[in-house]
Amino acid sequence: MGINIKNPEVERAVRQLATQRGVDLTEAIRLAVKSELSRSKGIQQGRLRRMRAIADHVATLPVRDVRTDEEILGYDERGLPS
Repeated sequence: MGINIKNPEVERAVRQLATQRGVDLTEAIRLAVKSELSRSKGIQQGRLRRMRAIADHVATLPVRDVRTDEEILGYDERGLPS
């Protein structure tokens, strides 16, 4: 499968990376894509860790409202809005 790059800025960047790394254009693109995918995965995993930490913390907080979930949400015993 071929890729046709029509953006001059992207083409210059790929050529610059290829020159800096001493590789051909295809390898420069492969390296750049692998690097970005790895970086993106790290960011995603970091967000997930932070979200889990928040969820764990929230789970330890005391319940300060004596109403049931249904009462708080406003539903009756049949699951209808009250």
